[in-house]
Amino acid sequence: MGILHAFNKFRVGWMERKLKLMGQAPLDGITLLDIGCGGGLLCESMAKLGAKVTGVDATPASIEAA
Repeated sequence: MGILHAFNKFRVGWMERKLKLMGQAPLDGITLLDIGCGGGLLCESMAKLGAKVTGVDATPASIEAA
């Protein structure tokens, strides 16, 4: 799980920079859809930055974990 959390920091930083370039800074009020969210790691991180996030996954166990 440590590698996943470390990679998530990179993903969130990359997405935040790209969204800011698109004029979405801060992320307050932006709506995001995470398809294949797994346990919701990215969803949680983006929500902490102010985005309204919906995560969906085909695996019930992943949704329960989230």
